[in-house]
Amino acid sequence: MRGFLHRLAREVPTAPLAPVDSVVGHLQALLNTQRGSGPCAPSFGVELDVLLRRWPDSRAEILSRLHRTIEACEPRLENLKLSALNASPGRLRILIEADLGTHPLELQTELTSAGEFSISTSG
Repeated sequence: MRGFLHRLAREVPTAPLAPVDSVVGHLQALLNTQRGSGPCAPSFGVELDVLLRRWPDSRAEILSRLHRTIEACEPRLENLKLSALNASPGRLRILIEADLGTHPLELQTELTSAGEFSISTSG
């Protein structure tokens, strides 16, 4: 949940989000949006349907596509690195490592059984 309704649901609606929370929220929206589904921003999102059916054989191509998408849509992250956490046919888990300003950031993302990416901070 992001935007105006997200702010209203918070304890202090006018307080700014912490940078990490902002990035996680943006990545969550980015990875869970089908590219081309938003008429205002047709390049926002990812297109992985065909590749996901071939997981884990398509691991390198998925990582490359996600890397390009995150790099293009989340300019706050520098020195971006993605790696698969396992090669299980039934599970897709990816480690996202980057620098957010001067702070290193590690995020884990997992494709849930509902077909959505879940993102959490590591550590």
